[in-house]
Amino acid sequence: MAIGRRDVETVIARLRANPDLRPRELERVYRRLILQVHPDHHEDGGELFLFLRSEFDRLRAERKRNDTIAMLENDLDPHRLAGDLGITRVLSPRESLYVALYRFRSLGLSSWRVLVRPSLRERNNRVIRTILYWGRRYDESFVPAFQDFLRYPGQFLLAENQAPLYFLVRRTMLRGLDWLIVFQDRGRPATADLAEDTLRYALSIASGRERDTTFAALLGMTRWMLAELDLPCLKLHIDA
Repeated sequence: MAIGRRDVETVIARLRANPDLRPRELERVYRRLILQVHPDHHEDGGELFLFLRSEFDRLRAERKRNDTIAMLENDLDPHRLAGDLGITRVLSPRESLYVALYRFRSLGLSSWRVLVRPSLRERNNRVIRTILYWGRRYDESFVPAFQDFLRYPGQFLLAENQAPLYFLVRRTMLRGLDWLIVFQDRGRPATADLAEDTLRYALSIASGRERDTTFAALLGMTRWMLAELDLPCLKLHIDA
């Protein structure tokens, strides 16, 4: 009996749920299924064939990403940044993320020139990896927003007439991030108001630019930070 879409979805779900699945085993399953859904052997006109190929491409990408993450985190001490700042108490993933973001801003890593400076590359990479480490453990939605922000610095991708608005939004978003970190550090309601007003202003001046990749990267971070303001304050006292 010919297999259907539901059968393929069930197989994909089982493969995705198996963390010990080896690449060779994944490819063995793929080759067996792709023959069964090939248009020469299936009567659906190739729709299931394309679906299967797309799903396995996605699954391969997920496995590659997870393997890369595991490799990078094997030699990462995620608590080191807190120790460098004199924080000795045990921190939650959310607290650790904000400590890492504080370090990101205090070192000027939002500047592309600082971020890619060869003499500082090891230190900078450690900070970025620590942010991503704690971001994955606290809130997975933070990770793509932050990665997009790093991936699209703007000046390499924008037309000249777009650059002034982009950098205005970027400066405003980063100012909102600074206020958010200060709020999480000290817990003053007035600081939360400043952070919210600044971030909402960034959204307003970028209105209508959501489909532009470079602007979307900034807006993703901005929305994540606004959502954070709805949660209880941490009161970190980083510089106490």
